[in-house]
Amino acid sequence: MSEKSELVEIAALWANTSKAGEKYMRGYLGNAELLLFRNKFKEEEKHPDFRLYVAKKEKREEKPVETTTNDIFDGDDDIPF
Repeated sequence: MSEKSELVEIAALWANTSKAGEKYMRGYLGNAELLLFRNKFKEEEKHPDFRLYVAKKEKREEKPVETTTNDIFDGDDDIPF
């Protein structure tokens, strides 16, 4: 990379360990889940060190929370943050 190039962050990855004890990286890019694994099948120097997979982000079921305006504002006119 040249010194003049600027890096643009497009995603962040977190280190995880699978149930089988394999370490991998996981993150999100919009509605896509990114999974980065070490290449277990690398046999030659020209083979990649890591493999990046993209999966559709699974939506978690969120339970609706019942609130009223009074629960949020406590009767004051101020915004609670």
